[in-house]
Amino acid sequence: MRRALFLFLYFSIYNTFSQNLIPNGQLESFQDCPSGLRQLHKINDWFSASAGTPEYYNTCGFPANVNPKQGNGLIGLILYSDYYIDIEYVGVMLKDTLERGQTYLLEFYVYVDENAPFSIDKIGAFFSSSKVKLAHWSPIVEKPQVFAKQIIEPSRWVKFEEFFIANGGEQFMTVGNFFEKDEVKIKRNSHKQTAGWYSYFYFDDFSLKKVRSDELKSNSKSDSKSSFTNSFQKKHIVYFESDEFDLSLDELNRLKNFVVQIPENDKIQFELTGFTDSDASKAYNLELSKNRVESVSKIVKEQFSWNLIKLWKGEESPLNENKNEFDKSQNRRVEISIFP
Repeated sequence: MRRALFLFLYFSIYNTFSQNLIPNGQLESFQDCPSGLRQLHKINDWFSASAGTPEYYNTCGFPANVNPKQGNGLIGLILYSDYYIDIEYVGVMLKDTLERGQTYLLEFYVYVDENAPFSIDKIGAFFSSSKVKLAHWSPIVEKPQVFAKQIIEPSRWVKFEEFFIANGGEQFMTVGNFFEKDEVKIKRNSHKQTAGWYSYFYFDDFSLKKVRSDELKSNSKSDSKSSFTNSFQKKHIVYFESDEFDLSLDELNRLKNFVVQIPENDKIQFELTGFTDSDASKAYNLELSKNRVESVSKIVKEQFSWNLIKLWKGEESPLNENKNEFDKSQNRRVEISIFP
């Protein structure tokens, strides 16, 4: 009986972490075979996040100019254009709401069309608690949790993989280019640039999964060429209760999970910055933010004792306006940034 219960719990936990939270991530489920352009509505679960008209391709009816990474279906988007507003986005509602403090790994494949005059970086995903849906054709300027740091080379499938820690409550994922035009790095390709040009990108095989702390630790010690290691999480926020500088058990576990995934490297530099809400005097809040930094510093130093910069700003630089308890809870924090 005990063994059966153990196996049940083991496989329940395993399935929870191995489940792909993106429905129809392989883009194979559809209502009808596409017969032409602008038919994203024929694929199940996915939608256009603006008035743009992305494509759904499938070999059953309307194939793309490239072979899918796997299976028969893929999605196509304009992500960079002569006309700034003419870029497209796709979105999907996740199978489950993301958990605060939980680490997730996002993976997908992207292919820059061979006729694209430019390749770009910054392609990424924005996770939100509500559905992103613009009624007009316009760029969506948000802060994506994950995005490509390097320019995607054309004419081949490139795997994107990066993990992040959820704030909690995210139910939707939107994929596209979320940056202003002057923030995007570009590379001119061999295809001739003409008036009204645009750069077109194909996507396939999306996956979003929870990551266990032991996986993070294992991968942080693996070969430095691993894309998982190269994309280790470099920012983290520790939250505090009102007028407290001791870490709650949940925040302590979140912090330890963050620290354990960082590869051992004496060139890494940590910056810890403490903040408060506005409930007390500025002098009191400044001291409170300092104490919060010291609490976080003790945990970080258990694994890394070098290159630690500590800053405290009290109630300065709030994330929210301190209008209600939720806003204040987001301002009671220590931000951790890692620099190579």
